Amino acid sequence: MILDFFNDCPYKCYLVGGALRNWCWGKHVDDLDIVIDTSDVSIVADWAKRFCEDIGGTFVVLDSSRGVFRAASRWWHFDICTRKGDSMWADILDRDFTVNSLAWSWQDGEFLAIDHVYEDLASKHLRAVSEDSIKNDPLRIFRALRFACKYGVHIDEGLFKHMVEAVPLLHGVAWERIWEEMHTILEQKIGESEDLWRKSNVLNFFGVNYSDEAFSIIHAIEEADASGWSFWPLSAEKLHVWLHEKIEGDWCRLSILKLFFLLHDFWNGAGDKKKLPSYIYSSLIRMFEGRVGELIAKKGSLEEWHLLLYRSKTFPLEALAAHFQDIDSEGKYFYESKERGRLYLDHLVSDYLEQGPLSDPVLPIGGMELCEELHLDSSPRIGYLLEKLRIASLDRNFSKEEALAFASDLIKGF
Repeated sequence: MILDFFNDCPYKCYLVGGALRNWCWGKHVDDLDIVIDTSDVSIVADWAKRFCEDIGGTFVVLDSSRGVFRAASRWWHFDICTRKGDSMWADILDRDFTVNSLAWSWQDGEFLAIDHVYEDLASKHLRAVSEDSIKNDPLRIFRALRFACKYGVHIDEGLFKHMVEAVPLLHGVAWERIWEEMHTILEQKIGESEDLWRKSNVLNFFGVNYSDEAFSIIHAIEEADASGWSFWPLSAEKLHVWLHEKIEGDWCRLSILKLFFLLHDFWNGAGDKKKLPSYIYSSLIRMFEGRVGELIAKKGSLEEWHLLLYRSKTFPLEALAAHFQDIDSEGKYFYESKERGRLYLDHLVSDYLEQGPLSDPVLPIGGMELCEELHLDSSPRIGYLLEKLRIASLDRNFSKEEALAFASDLIKGF
């Protein structure tokens, strides 16, 4: 067993929390938390590094002051940390929920578990370890919501009461921790848990009111993902892959789409990034600007659509935001039928994902050749010439000679 590496450690080692819980629930386990029964950070750091070398993984310092380190391999994450408090019992009593308050030492088979663990695991009942669990770390509000969405647990009445009372305390939690938990929540299906979101008032923390409409849209997004985006058959397969790709901070684009609707009014504020990764924030702002809807409403030209697709890193998200806001229900489509509007967006998204002739038209000449043939220095003018060539090529095919002549004429107008 891979954990036998720690058998020579002078301190007893325990597997704790989520891995044991998920094994009991028959869930996949790829994250393991290991506690070395000591408060000495240097000893734990040394063993974590050695273990990381042994499995050929990447060593990460998660929290040097608390002695939390990660050994990450391709298939597994091992978080290795010091004991909290003066004993392992103190450690498990300091955890969030009873279903996580258990520890097992594979070295001698010792198993530690607090009261209610077995009954709560069997009934999937989420109960706080103590009355102060949520107050001690308000981020556990989001964790409880994640467990409800991911595992279908029933949140204990007392725990839920403490969650509602502690929402104002979230303002003291680092935004990085909040977004990390939010992205994990949004990886789950949340459209069917709107009752929890409404009653918990957790959205008030973001300055957003609960919205039935928002959750109806999120539910529709999750249903569309489950059906493989069948309403856009041309782009469906590549769109599904694109939406589930991991980008910054392990976010996937599908989570960004759901976040947009969950906190829609949040993006209408003063533009405070609130520690969101820049790519995610810029994606949300582009979706909020609604450029796709504007172009549809004004019967955008090929040039306008090209510039939008060519410059955007998020066009499918913008198109999906427009689709799920049903921009055609108020007559904003310039088509005579909703069906034709749906097909049009499908073709645009497909062109973008395949780098087609509208998104990225192929030119017979590149920037270096323009410089050489027209005796130009490398400058922003080259980018301008290429852009004008791309726009002109939307309705005609250039030979290399024709492209050079076109660029030469443009230079004369400088």
